[in-house]
Amino acid sequence: ISLKNLGITLVNVSFDDSHAFWGVKRAGVFRGQAELCCHFDINITLQRREDVFKYEMTGGDAIFLYPGGNQLLWGNMEMRAKRDIPISFIGKKYGRRGEIVDYILENNIPITTGGIGFGKPLSQEEMKNVYGRSLMTLGVGYNGNTKKTALKGRDFEVPLTGCAYLTTFNRELASCFEEGKEILFYHNKKDCLLYTSPSP
Repeated sequence: ISLKNLGITLVNVSFDDSHAFWGVKRAGVFRGQAELCCHFDINITLQRREDVFKYEMTGGDAIFLYPGGNQLLWGNMEMRAKRDIPISFIGKKYGRRGEIVDYILENNIPITTGGIGFGKPLSQEEMKNVYGRSLMTLGVGYNGNTKKTALKGRDFEVPLTGCAYLTTFNRELASCFEEGKEILFYHNKKDCLLYTSPSP
């Protein structure tokens, strides 16, 4: 029985479709969104406005929407008063993330990390704890190994925790926040190092 035949609207919400739209091909089928998107009434893509074209090219209807963060989930945390972690990064180690984190460590700046490849995976509660204890949280907004940027969930969640959030400059993201007050941007590794180095 087709859900569409039952009059149920089918919506697909996708993250990571900027670099994994096609996905890996197994048993003759691509495992990304490309071969599935035409079966939904609407596809919502969250990382790059330009990704709408990929869906349309493969027969799917799509719109771009900004990600968001839940204030009730990420805000008002009691551990904020501690702030005993100078810099943190949480996420899976892939693309240019390791390069950026390693560069900071090579310059003798300690950074607390978590996530597959950086240490053990963290639960949501553990992530909240690290963010709430951090003076600054680092974001790496590159799309995989490319120099293109894509919006991330943490771009909207971390600022709600009250710590300083430093991430790769993204014009789309910059339109959502007031730079220098609500968010900090770096344009390259050396630029990132300037923000993360302790003040003399």
